[in-house]
Amino acid sequence: MAVRFTNNPHSLIRSIHAAFRRHRIPSSFHRVPLSITIPADHPSLAGHFPGRPVVPGAVMLAEIVHAAATALDAVHVDGFASVKFVSPMLPEQRCELTFADKGGGSAAFELTHDGRRVASGQLRYRRAAPES
Repeated sequence: MAVRFTNNPHSLIRSIHAAFRRHRIPSSFHRVPLSITIPADHPSLAGHFPGRPVVPGAVMLAEIVHAAATALDAVHVDGFASVKFVSPMLPEQRCELTFADKGGGSAAFELTHDGRRVASGQLRYRRAAPES
């Protein structure tokens, strides 16, 4: 997924929304474990926060969409119905990501590190139109 990082948060948000429209997740799945790690040299970390970097929520969400689209390629991601950030994600920290299909165009996700919840929520998706 191509997300362009700039110092302008509005540009970052527009880039993430564009990425949502381009990526897909499968139409039927229950629990699919994936892992996410943000490298220490990621461009978003320089100003978030100097001396003690924390992965920005927008970067986590972009990675969640990317992970779902890459591993589960079957439906369009429309956005997030809800998101809760519970604890910080640090650079180089490996987090596990699971998805659970709730039906009706909704899938829950949970991002954890060593059994501790980092973020959770629900994303909205549309099934791909059947090809004729």
